[in-house]
Amino acid sequence: TEVYQVTSENGIVAQVGEYKYTSLSQAMAAVPDNEKTEVVILNDCEATNITLSASKNVVLNLGNKTISNSAATPIFTINGRLEINATPNKLGEYVSGFNGNAGMVLKLAGNAEVIVNGGKFTSNANGSAAARNAIFNLDAGGTLTINNGVFIGSPLNAYHGSVINAQGNATANITINRGTFSTISEVSASEGQSLIY
Repeated sequence: TEVYQVTSENGIVAQVGEYKYTSLSQAMAAVPDNEKTEVVILNDCEATNITLSASKNVVLNLGNKTISNSAATPIFTINGRLEINATPNKLGEYVSGFNGNAGMVLKLAGNAEVIVNGGKFTSNANGSAAARNAIFNLDAGGTLTINNGVFIGSPLNAYHGSVINAQGNATANITINRGTFSTISEVSASEGQSLIY
């Protein structure tokens, strides 16, 4: 794995151990294989199409920062394990997290595991019927556990504005323990109107 070290504080986005990076993709590239590793977000940033391989086990601490994307691709494609933590404000509200401006936020591929302990997840995607622009998209075998957070499906997307999309994936595993969800309805035959589709 190539390691990038940045000495200037200007443009710093994330930190892994003692090293700081100017992009989230650089920080993720520095995560060692088969070792649980904390990645701390230091400033709001934009990221897209970052792939977390099956050998990666990442604890992503957002603090009070937000990761956004403007491309019609997921912010993360997860093949390994990702745990997401965020810091609520003084009122106990999650106001920072992930903002999918154009595409989905997280795609769980293969046997990926994602645990969400907090944060605000928003999708503003307005894609076509083939876009699958839900906040979370699970392929067969993916495991998603939501322990807390705020999740807002896209009000713009008549096709794929759901919070969780596991369409046709009978082996996807979804556990919701707590959270605040905003969609048109909880479960619907129309994906654009559902919490889980």
